[in-house]
Amino acid sequence: MRLRFERLRWEYEEFKVQLDEILVPFHEAAITELQNFHSEKEVEFQEAIRNAESDEGECQLQRDYARVEKTRAGERERLTGWLALVYLVSLFHFTLNSLKSALDSVYPPRGKYKGKSWLERLTNEYQGRFGIDLKSHHDFPFIRELVLARNAVEHNGGKPTRDYLEICRPRFLQKSEKVEFYRLKEEQVIVFSNRDFKESIQFMDKYVDWVVRELIRVREGHRPTGPLRGSEFVP
Repeated sequence: MRLRFERLRWEYEEFKVQLDEILVPFHEAAITELQNFHSEKEVEFQEAIRNAESDEGECQLQRDYARVEKTRAGERERLTGWLALVYLVSLFHFTLNSLKSALDSVYPPRGKYKGKSWLERLTNEYQGRFGIDLKSHHDFPFIRELVLARNAVEHNGGKPTRDYLEICRPRFLQKSEKVEFYRLKEEQVIVFSNRDFKESIQFMDKYVDWVVRELIRVREGHRPTGPLRGSEFVP
């Protein structure tokens, strides 16, 4: 008996491998090493402060350095989150492209699909070619916010763009201190925390699984079922 190669399901499994075996271990290792590095720096500064107790000026200088290091630690952790965010959204973009390409021979594209962003163009293409409304899924607003946050990181130095600021109750926007000429300056930036990272992995996994299920239905001649919830997911 010859087994049938399931291209769409394979694309999903490859997406999962990229998440679980590449991105997650990288993120965990980076966070652990940064925490160790910060702990070592804190010990160094505490020792320097003790050694300078007889000199008030030097002691205050070391305290200032310790405060700057605490801010630097936040910047290093923020950078790790940014890297994870950029990779996660890039992987999502690549996967949506790969999934639709798997049905090119059955549902060929009809010219170019319009949109101000790649997400909007893909949304229009999935609707036009397959009748799948990517925006109908209840997690789409979260997916869109991830994309806009990534855009702010990649194209605006981590500062929120106008599109991102238009989001109601943005998740990834925080006030943060930045070291500038040895002074601390407060600003609003995109922060992709450890908790945000874990939640986003789960949302992305669930969303891509839904897209794959819809494409399989379309390929088999059925209409898309629309977004599924919780126990409605079946193998």
